Amino acid sequence: MRYKIVIFDIGKTLLDKRFSQKISEQTLTDIKALKQKGIKVGVCTMRTVQHCREIIPFELDFYICLNGSYIICDGNIVFDSPIHYLHNTNEYLSYGADFAFYSNEAAKQKALSNGFLIDKCGIANPMYNLVLFDIAKEQLADFSSFNIEYWENTQTIALQSANSSKLLGIQRVLDYYKLDDSILYFGDGPNDLPIFQKFKDCICMGDCYPNLIEYSLFQTKSCMEDGVSYALRKLAIL
Repeated sequence: MRYKIVIFDIGKTLLDKRFSQKISEQTLTDIKALKQKGIKVGVCTMRTVQHCREIIPFELDFYICLNGSYIICDGNIVFDSPIHYLHNTNEYLSYGADFAFYSNEAAKQKALSNGFLIDKCGIANPMYNLVLFDIAKEQLADFSSFNIEYWENTQTIALQSANSSKLLGIQRVLDYYKLDDSILYFGDGPNDLPIFQKFKDCICMGDCYPNLIEYSLFQTKSCMEDGVSYALRKLAIL
């Protein structure tokens, strides 16, 4: 099958955030090769646009950032859905289009211990994602007006607008380019599951969230083993 568009998650797909913030040279070379073949290439991630551009040193066709809340295609903002939330806590993370903020030193330490990327102290304006700590499962009903991601083991919740998600972001990009669903997606985490359930050609990484495997075209190697490059060659795309 000739794919018209290839989409990558970032953390633990293009790079392993536990060990490095640098994508391997092989993977970067292969992303460039996809673009040279005329395939639309982009990322779909919780990261800000600035974070994406820092780790991929050339321009992609599109960026689905902040879990689909902020989308750029061909250098143009095509979707922009900030949130407005009055929170009663002093410890939180807020994500703008370019930077991730922590509210105070305690929030900074919680962010670092939970693997969230942060840039500086302050508050995002406009705000696209808000991360709150120490939220019990019984409190989730209080956030019903948002699209949420919840980590029960750390009692951490991420809020974004109800009309945005990684899956909706992909659908908006397909609409922008007037493409069908002939996409190839690489991912690893729980928030990728709706994408794997929707599209038939998804590749899960070697150390992925286990529930992705049954919906995957196949499971490739881990990103530390250049799993993206391995899969692209297995599919004879490169």
